[in-house]
Amino acid sequence: KLPPLEDVVYDALVNSEVIKINHNLVAISKDKIKIAMSRFLPQISLDAGLVGTSVSYLNPQNILFGAITGFLSLFNGFKDVNEYKKAKLQSEAAYIQREDAIMNTIISAVNSYNNVQKSIEDKELADLNYNVAKKKFRQKELEVEVGSATDTDLLKAMSELEKAESIKLKTEYKYSVSVETLKMLIEK
Repeated sequence: KLPPLEDVVYDALVNSEVIKINHNLVAISKDKIKIAMSRFLPQISLDAGLVGTSVSYLNPQNILFGAITGFLSLFNGFKDVNEYKKAKLQSEAAYIQREDAIMNTIISAVNSYNNVQKSIEDKELADLNYNVAKKKFRQKELEVEVGSATDTDLLKAMSELEKAESIKLKTEYKYSVSVETLKMLIEK
């Protein structure tokens, strides 16, 4: 039984390794933007400590100290600005690649689903044609036995039966291939 198209598309999207890779690339490119932006910001550090002494004339004998330091980067000839622009463009490109991968996966899933449906219909039609050709051949055999048909008629019926059987085998193969292709898309 063929699942609904929505389930096939959903499973293909969820299980696609290409989409997962592209999703990670988008996350990495967003991190690159953050790194490029951080070069514009001052770097701040906080230091604290506690010093104890055994000198008896100091009261209290433990001293707590702290310091906040900051560094501001100097202008470096638009290098940081260009790095930020580059990171932004790379992020947009990664986002477009991910969207492209999603669309390709959806299109592949729909095409594969349609191929399975068509191969099911072709297989059913080929089975019906084979059964009809088989019955016609059996009828011609009986007509030859009673003398109302010639051997030529029997050979024609046999040829049609073999042609119908060949088509039936081809459609079964096409069905198997299309089902396996669909399974590859929707399974992990």
